[in-house]
Amino acid sequence: MTYLKRMAIGLSTSVAILLLLDMLPNLVPDRYAAFQLFDHFYVWPGVGGLVGMFIAAFGGAYVSKSPFVIPAAVLAIAGWSFVVYFVNSIAAAAGQGDILSAASVNLLGLVFGVLGAVLGAIFGARVAGNLSAALNQ
Repeated sequence: MTYLKRMAIGLSTSVAILLLLDMLPNLVPDRYAAFQLFDHFYVWPGVGGLVGMFIAAFGGAYVSKSPFVIPAAVLAIAGWSFVVYFVNSIAAAAGQGDILSAASVNLLGLVFGVLGAVLGAIFGARVAGNLSAALNQ
């Protein structure tokens, strides 16, 4: 199978996992969900992004069985950009649209999401490699 086909399968798997994770209920109590670090950065969406991207990138790397760090990081950045765009769209409808403000408030989501994606891709590829090596013995 070619590298591009493996990447397409891995990315499709990652997106499917993210969609399935989105259907899970929020486990963080409401009083903590809006917690802001330094009264600016939202923490729990960032932590949720780290966990979600780790699981999605792990699954994508495991299925693709090829280097998956860059596609996983690009997926995390694309997801963050998508979120910032829609948060800004909601704020703009209320007359308070400022894309830079929306991006800065959700910056921990980008940092944690990319970190989770990279770690998930590394561990997923490692597990897939170890499993295939064990099965070939």
